[in-house]
Amino acid sequence: MTYSDLKTLLEGMTPEQLAMDVIVCAEEPGRGGPVDHPWTAEEDQVNPSGDGMEPISTYQPGGCGYEEGMEIDDEPIVARKGQVLLMLEDSRRRAQRREAVADF
Repeated sequence: MTYSDLKTLLEGMTPEQLAMDVIVCAEEPGRGGPVDHPWTAEEDQVNPSGDGMEPISTYQPGGCGYEEGMEIDDEPIVARKGQVLLMLEDSRRRAQRREAVADF
């Protein structure tokens, strides 16, 4: 799906649907949740550790993750500079939101 596809989908939604929270779902348990905010990658992102993406500059000379002789050139780019990502709400913010609703 592209953002153009998403725009087309949004244009066909009712005002009531557009007022709803954006929630990402996945078939695997624990892999979805409310979208908290969009984030635009300021540089290419890589994931050499497997723990999550990081700026490619982290693994280039002068970066905090760089080790002498490290070859980052073959590492696949997981998000290109300028890519807009929809960031999921973290568990701390989710708990705060639940507390706010309970207090209401």
